[in-house]
Amino acid sequence: DKNIIVSEAQTDEGVILYIENIWVCPYTVEFDAELTNVRADQTLPLRVVVPAGTRMELMRLEPKPNARWGYRYNYNYYMGDAVNARHEEDFVYQLPYEKGAAFVVGQGYNGDFSHRGEKALDFVMPVGTPVHAARGGVVIKVRSDSNRGCSSESCRDDGNFLLILHEDGSIANYAHFKFLGIVVKEGEVVAQGQLIGYSGNTGWSSGPHLHFQVYVTGFSNKRISVATYFRTASSESMLL
Repeated sequence: DKNIIVSEAQTDEGVILYIENIWVCPYTVEFDAELTNVRADQTLPLRVVVPAGTRMELMRLEPKPNARWGYRYNYNYYMGDAVNARHEEDFVYQLPYEKGAAFVVGQGYNGDFSHRGEKALDFVMPVGTPVHAARGGVVIKVRSDSNRGCSSESCRDDGNFLLILHEDGSIANYAHFKFLGIVVKEGEVVAQGQLIGYSGNTGWSSGPHLHFQVYVTGFSNKRISVATYFRTASSESMLL
């Protein structure tokens, strides 16, 4: 995506670098630069969180007098707040499908097929099953244009998915939707229990199912998955 923009402004003292986030969620940015006869007012490399819809000063560069000077910079950025996000551990999620329905968990936390080292759940369900938001939040990323899936890791990047940012900064990933099977849009605020799409079998998948995972963004684009409690027919709060 191109949701983070770095711009420059010349001043009498040197250069000011600005950073702008034009999207609906915070981004974590890792910024570094090569400086020649230039002093920066920030320590490099720099890590900064840019809130949604915000333009802010990143740093000031001041050339040394009477010297040839220059600078080059590079940066990486990724969705989420790696500094402040903290998953609310006692929050109770709704199961991500219609009330009264029941589906088998085909693969749970740290599963051998594709969940090694991940706290994620795969609900086995037929293609076209309604999927509902397990928790409310803002839709920050949608892909629904894929019609390809297979049981090989070669299909990993072919899955349709939906990311929802929660109030505590955690992010829910719903994956393997059917082709054009997502009914909400990026930037839309959804409520817990709201219909968000229809399950499928796209991407790295051994059979039709819904992949559900909640994670907190870490530095270097690391996703730190977290355990989630659900309200079920037999319990007000339980781990699956």
